[in-house]
Amino acid sequence: MKDAAGNNLLDPQVASNILGNEITVEYGDKSFPLENSVDTRFNMPRPLGLRKEVLGEAKERVLSFGEFSPEHQYKGETFTIHWGDGTKDVVKFDLYITWKKQNPTIHKRLYLNDKEYSKDSFLIKIVK
Repeated sequence: MKDAAGNNLLDPQVASNILGNEITVEYGDKSFPLENSVDTRFNMPRPLGLRKEVLGEAKERVLSFGEFSPEHQYKGETFTIHWGDGTKDVVKFDLYITWKKQNPTIHKRLYLNDKEYSKDSFLIKIVK
């Protein structure tokens, strides 16, 4: 989540950050508030939730929502991000497996506000 000038709005050092907003994700009939969790080095499955994370060597601050596994055959799943300022974004995704003999293929496709966003990554760069 960045502003038009490229400032990361999830960075507490940025004066215009959105960390004080009540950011939630609506998925199915549930609402998930932003968790104040601590990242660990363990790569264990986590319950469904909205989290702040720091990715890669660049230490990019991001929000993550999940965890979703392709074995559940997600097709056309949607969730809505409410930014706490009256705006929202709708994410739709496919994440499923097909098999050809013993060889699995994982399919993933991501849409942001009804526009196809990616077939390769589950990272969305949103500019506010």
